[in-house]
Amino acid sequence: MFNKTISRFSLEVASIKKSMLKLKDDTRGAEFVQILIAVLIVIIIGGIAVGILRIAAPELINDVVDRIRNVFEL
Repeated sequence: MFNKTISRFSLEVASIKKSMLKLKDDTRGAEFVQILIAVLIVIIIGGIAVGILRIAAPELINDVVDRIRNVFEL
C-alpha cells in the first residue's frame, strides 16, 4: 500500500514537473505584453502630438493662408 502511494505521488510530481516545463517554454503571453506595450506607446505619442498640434495648428494654418494671400496680392 505504501509503495503504491509513493509511486502515485512520484507520477503526480513528474506530471506537474512536465506541465511546468511546458509553461516555461510557452512565450505566447510575452508576445501579447510586447504588443500591448507598443500600442500604449503609440497612443501616448499620438496624444502628445494631438496636444501639440491643437496649439500649433491654428498658427500654422493662419501663416499658410497669409502666404497664399500675399502671393495673389500685387
